[in-house]
Amino acid sequence: MLLPFFVREPVVPAALALGLAFATYIPHKTGKLMYWFQDPDNIYEVDFTLIWGIIILLTWYIDKTFWIGVIPVLFMAYGDGITGIIRNLKYNRRTKAWEGTAGMLVLCIIIGAKMGPAGILAGIVCSFVERIENVDDNLTVPTVSLSILLIAHFYFPSFTVPFY
Repeated sequence: MLLPFFVREPVVPAALALGLAFATYIPHKTGKLMYWFQDPDNIYEVDFTLIWGIIILLTWYIDKTFWIGVIPVLFMAYGDGITGIIRNLKYNRRTKAWEGTAGMLVLCIIIGAKMGPAGILAGIVCSFVERIENVDDNLTVPTVSLSILLIAHFYFPSFTVPFY
């Protein structure tokens, strides 16, 4: 979230993301998982760190402010985080629930407002993409929302004017 305020080039953040991807992959390979956040049945946290680094690195060449890349990864980081909090409060187990989707929807609309109507649309769409079962939402949420923001940036720039 603070990337646009403190970073001027993408190499260090992308390198750190790659390092974090290795740091989260190695426990899967060695069988020494950090059970407080790693699931033995998937490596989705590795996917998230990789997609984060790739998006931040590539979008910097389009938008030097980083916002086009930061918004999609914020949708995943905070949006998916709120679904997990709501899910654990209500069900106390891993499950996709409409209550979590509603929480993500509200949060992503607020985050997306930074990119104007296109950001809000991206937040709405990615909230429902996150709901799809048996698909790694750590890849689909940032990719789908980034696609919407890029289409708006290139073809409908007036829709990317921020509300704040």
